[in-house]
Amino acid sequence: MALNRKSIFGRGLAGIAGAGLLACTLWLQSGCSTSSASMGPRAQPTAVPGGGTTPVQVIWQNGTNGCWGANCGTGSITIHDTENWSTYTTVSSAMEWTVTVGGFNFFEPTFSLQNSQNQSAFANGHLQFDVKLGQPVANYSAITVFAMGGSNVNLNLATLNNTSFTTVAIPLATLGTNGTGLMSTDIQFTANQSNGAVLIYFNNIEWTTY
Repeated sequence: MALNRKSIFGRGLAGIAGAGLLACTLWLQSGCSTSSASMGPRAQPTAVPGGGTTPVQVIWQNGTNGCWGANCGTGSITIHDTENWSTYTTVSSAMEWTVTVGGFNFFEPTFSLQNSQNQSAFANGHLQFDVKLGQPVANYSAITVFAMGGSNVNLNLATLNNTSFTTVAIPLATLGTNGTGLMSTDIQFTANQSNGAVLIYFNNIEWTTY
């Protein structure tokens, strides 16, 4: 299965051509640019004029959907598998994705806004999330975060496991912004999955301005 599958946020964009680990940063080469996704502690906010810290937009955290700009009317968030082959429930405060239609080896958990929003304040920030595999790492062939006008980012499977969460931070300048996309993933396995198989766990999904 090719690594550059296209989602609603990444059609026509090049996939990742290769990856290598350098210190605490995962450097990835796409067809059009070199990008990075750090694997480790979450980025820390910086001071802003007048006090306080730079804002964070929560997408999903501890069993609860975020709302863009704290407005759950115009800023509601939709969560689904674009292939309609998996769904999620909350388990121990985390998002557990499981197979609902067996016989496939790729799934696309996707987070998007129902209405287009001005995302310019986050253009130089990060998409951050915690991730834990649902199976031994040997069962996976790739996990890709699709572009939203920029470049796809392939996660380094060697840094992930099915016993603890790993924090991932990806520059939104790399992924791009398109007004509605928040996070679109492609999870690929080495073999077709059966109904009820656990795919992956997510938590603390957010956009930051830093």
